[in-house]
Amino acid sequence: MFFFFFNDTATTEIYTLSLHDALPISKKVESINSINVITEIVEVDPKDLKTFSENLLKNVKSAVVAIACKTDSRCQIFIKISPDLVDKNIFANDLIKAISPIINGGGGGKKDQAQAGGKDATKIFEAFNKIKTIIKEK
Repeated sequence: MFFFFFNDTATTEIYTLSLHDALPISKKVESINSINVITEIVEVDPKDLKTFSENLLKNVKSAVVAIACKTDSRCQIFIKISPDLVDKNIFANDLIKAISPIINGGGGGKKDQAQAGGKDATKIFEAFNKIKTIIKEK
């Protein structure tokens, strides 16, 4: 697990730090069926998950990025897919639909990015494992 700690009152600092601190996570790539996969819990504001995932993808180029953050017992998961993998029929909205019930939530999105909110943050790793299983079956 890799955690980031930010000052909630400094939105500009959160944004700058999240852009900078995406680099260490981008080195935590797991290869599944020759597809790069990054799954990680981060401590950022939920509204920054999209920007954070985009910056991870800039560093890796080709990957499925699934990042999550927790707020008390709730969680948010954001999935970003690189264009080359969308061309291979790996879709963020399909992955979100598959994992939303695991975290007792719901969500949606587009082929290249999707987000879900859930009421059970204890199930984030189970959701990440489901993503990996789906990719293994591709």
